[in-house]
Amino acid sequence: MFALDVRDSPANCAKPAHLAPRAIFVRLAAGLIFFFTPGILKYIEPHMGVLRFAKIGFPYPDFTAHFVGTFEIACGFLVLIGYSQGSRVFQS
Repeated sequence: MFALDVRDSPANCAKPAHLAPRAIFVRLAAGLIFFFTPGILKYIEPHMGVLRFAKIGFPYPDFTAHFVGTFEIACGFLVLIGYSQGSRVFQS
């Protein structure tokens, strides 16, 4: 009764050229927020990292704070380079 047509999928729709600067701005804002604010501050500021995780009650707060900080830095970097745009950025 309901047939999906692959040609109507959002991946096949053309994106307007005027949206590209907006997407870059949003990507930069989100990437920098995750990269700098929570990610690097978990290493620099003890109240944002180890002490915060110890206060919340996480087991092994040293490991947890550094693991989460590394994950946030890595994901922020991926957003900055456009990995969230899918594999189109990394196509060869």
